[in-house]
Amino acid sequence: MVIITESLYNEKSSEEIIKRTSEITPLPESLSINGPYAKFISKSLIKSIAIYEFHESKLLEASEYIAKRLSSCDGVPGYTYHTKIWEDEKRLSGL
Repeated sequence: MVIITESLYNEKSSEEIIKRTSEITPLPESLSINGPYAKFISKSLIKSIAIYEFHESKLLEASEYIAKRLSSCDGVPGYTYHTKIWEDEKRLSGL
């Protein structure tokens, strides 16, 4: 199972975003992360994505950690985010 996060923020806020997220406790052993990856989507607006992978039995633990990480940037000017939960296609199709 994965949770994909997308964040938007302006270039001037990037240093504060990095500082705040680096202060969060390390990932739990049951959770792995790909990313974050970032790109400019306009002259000064950055879009960042991260993919968190975990076993479906760890959904609550993963959700709590990711919420803590994302909310650590609350109050940073222009920072917004959203998350999406995705399941393994084989599991959905019953294979």
